Amino acid sequence: MLFFDLMQSGKEPISILRNLLEHYRNLMLYKINPNAPELTIYKSYENTLKKLSNLTSESYLDIMFSELCTYITSIKQGASPRITAEMGLLHLSRVKEIKNYNDIHSRLAKIEEEISDLQKNGKIINNSSNINNSSKVEAEAEIPAKVKKSTIKTSTDETSLKSQDEEHNNETVTESSVISPNEYDSIWKKTLDYFMSIKRIDIYSCFQKCNIVRLTNTNVTISAPQQFLVLACNNPSYKKAVSDALKNIIGYNIEVHTVLKGSPEETSTLNSISVKKNDSQYNLIQKSDIPEKDKANATLSTALKFLSDYDIYEKD
Repeated sequence: MLFFDLMQSGKEPISILRNLLEHYRNLMLYKINPNAPELTIYKSYENTLKKLSNLTSESYLDIMFSELCTYITSIKQGASPRITAEMGLLHLSRVKEIKNYNDIHSRLAKIEEEISDLQKNGKIINNSSNINNSSKVEAEAEIPAKVKKSTIKTSTDETSLKSQDEEHNNETVTESSVISPNEYDSIWKKTLDYFMSIKRIDIYSCFQKCNIVRLTNTNVTISAPQQFLVLACNNPSYKKAVSDALKNIIGYNIEVHTVLKGSPEETSTLNSISVKKNDSQYNLIQKSDIPEKDKANATLSTALKFLSDYDIYEKD
């Protein structure tokens, strides 16, 4: 892998992305002005620049500029530059070439021209909407008043029934909104397996160290161990991928949000649910809530020492 070879040669992850950004910047400069002073040092590579600039659209370059700047910023703020760079390159490798604005504009202009020619030849009637409206008025005038009234009543009844059904469905969702935390591990494993099945290794790498904090029929809160992962997981395209996976697994349209592990936001989310395990009731507590006499217990003391990052639950 080229990225690995560059890392082995001593290149920093952020330098690799910056060099790639500079490469795309040179292509854009060449498309705008092949004789730009900034391109003087690349004179010996002019043929390569020309070939690549012809194969690459401005729309594609704009996407690359935006995505690379985002990942470079994430590397500066995160604790794992290499993972962030790998995720960025995997994501960018999946960006497909899109048609530029000029191509779309020319196609629309051609369609409008063809429609105009058909109208001139009488093959398309300009006031078709007026004719339809006129026909509708005439048809309604011929309908007896009793039939009209009956139709209106029936329509009203159907609307009322539909409204009642929607209210009933909303009530059902509300009553069973919180999914049992006992199912979170299984659901999350299926979610990660789904990413692998569709060959989205970039998304899998981003979410593999995360876990579900709270899951309902409408939204899910995910906990990530590092800030740069929180930023990546809240990327709109990644959130949509998780939502699609969960819909495939549990059958609901889910809104996705990721928080930092150990943050007040995660604690607040955990405190908002009651956790049940093996039909026994457990409540989340803080280490400071444990009585001193219980802390003196050798087993508990050892557990608190070696499992300091784990959540603590107290059985009722």
